[in-house]
Amino acid sequence: MSSCVIDTKEILSIFDNDPESLLLTESNKKVVDMLSLFDSMFTRDSLIGLTSHFEHTFKSAIKTSPHTMIPTAPLTKNIYNKDAIVRGLYLAIDIGGSNARYALVSVDNNASDLTKILFRKSYAIPEAVKLSNGSEFFDWIAVKALPAIDYARSLTGLVFPLRAGITWSFPFDMNGNSLKMAKGFRVSESIRGWNIKDSLNRSFQLIGVPAIVCNVCHDASAVYLYGISLDPPAMCGLVLGTGLNVAFSLPTHCLLHKVPKDSSNLQEEFCIVNTEVGMFGTPKKFSSPWDPEFETESEPVSECDEMSDTGYSSKRRTFSHDNLCTDSDFDPYLPSNIPMEVIVSGRGLGSVFQNIVIELHDRSLIFSDGLPFLFSQPNAVHTENLSLLMEQPTFELIKSTFSDMFHSEASDCDIRIVIYVIKLIVSRSAAVLACALRALSLIESQLNDVYLQSIHCSAACCGSVMEKFPRYQDLCLYFLDKLSDQPWTLHSYAEATLVGPAISTSKNIP
Repeated sequence: MSSCVIDTKEILSIFDNDPESLLLTESNKKVVDMLSLFDSMFTRDSLIGLTSHFEHTFKSAIKTSPHTMIPTAPLTKNIYNKDAIVRGLYLAIDIGGSNARYALVSVDNNASDLTKILFRKSYAIPEAVKLSNGSEFFDWIAVKALPAIDYARSLTGLVFPLRAGITWSFPFDMNGNSLKMAKGFRVSESIRGWNIKDSLNRSFQLIGVPAIVCNVCHDASAVYLYGISLDPPAMCGLVLGTGLNVAFSLPTHCLLHKVPKDSSNLQEEFCIVNTEVGMFGTPKKFSSPWDPEFETESEPVSECDEMSDTGYSSKRRTFSHDNLCTDSDFDPYLPSNIPMEVIVSGRGLGSVFQNIVIELHDRSLIFSDGLPFLFSQPNAVHTENLSLLMEQPTFELIKSTFSDMFHSEASDCDIRIVIYVIKLIVSRSAAVLACALRALSLIESQLNDVYLQSIHCSAACCGSVMEKFPRYQDLCLYFLDKLSDQPWTLHSYAEATLVGPAISTSKNIP
């Protein structure tokens, strides 16, 4: 663990596209003062305290909350043994909130690369499909698999039916039965309680798709299965896009609910646990008055990008951070009613930014010629917008991109404040995520004891924020370095949710 004092300037300097934005500390004291609560989040004591809070909370959830710590696939120690792989070509399907992706994945433990994607195709899921009944929904998934099958038929030496694995980016229980879906999928009411594997196999048979679905993975579990194929294996799988999920393994005796065992393998000792990390409450010390309210029943406003801020109101919160901190009974690590994914994932970052800019304008600290129109519209600013701004290599390009994006001219000072705000909220996101990962690594090493001593501090990851937001991984690694005795590595791979189910199928993981 680094002994260095954490300094906000040092954190913000990780973004290298506009070093002059750091001059706000001298040139615009009122802005810095208004946002000074973020400084208290970045102290090492605060981060250590948050890590301890998460460790206690996650440990409790393992025993009491199967809806947030979801046991899925049973494992054996052979899971890390590449010799346990059955070589072959597998059909992989990834059903996400906006797209359905298909791939033919070759798995070969004797090849230089364990996996190779021979075919891939992606389809936007139409609104009509999201609103359909259950049978129509699974039939649509089956029909879209046919081009992959046609490609497989062009190859020599294949035996049909192909074995298939599916990544299902929605909740399901430990028996593989569908639970409530979000993101505008009204079909959820029709298929709730349906077994995903059985339902898709029925549609395969009806449509004439020569494939058999052998396993269904949560998205983070699929990334974890990819991660354990790395050398050395990853400790967990992380998905950070619109939502936030982490998967790792635990001994089955630790879990409140046991995973049904495969009768063909009586030596199962471990289980993949899919952790709905984003649903845990954020401690008040790491909350802000600008965090959007959580609306569990709201419909998506936009599905233009995986990082859109759907499902959250841009309405500013009513509590005062200053009042909270001066309360004599205030416990800074009591959970707030703000889910962690609001301040960490792509769903919430745009709305947090929008709310801060609105208040800065209300205080006459930015946009003296008038607030750009889009900022006055609910849920109009998305994390994709922030990412695009931060991608620009020069200040002038940031300024012109902002002008094109928001159809508004802004002064140099306004743009520097915008950059400063983006850096602060993204740094908070990375800091909270780093604390959660550190807490999970501590739990896994304690509960798995000697078994995991060879597993390095690393995470396999995918998702639009991890893959696309400039410098996000560097920020996360910066905070992990401050919290850990060992260096961390992050393995980002966009195709992990396709490769994962193929690896799972090749190892006969149910």
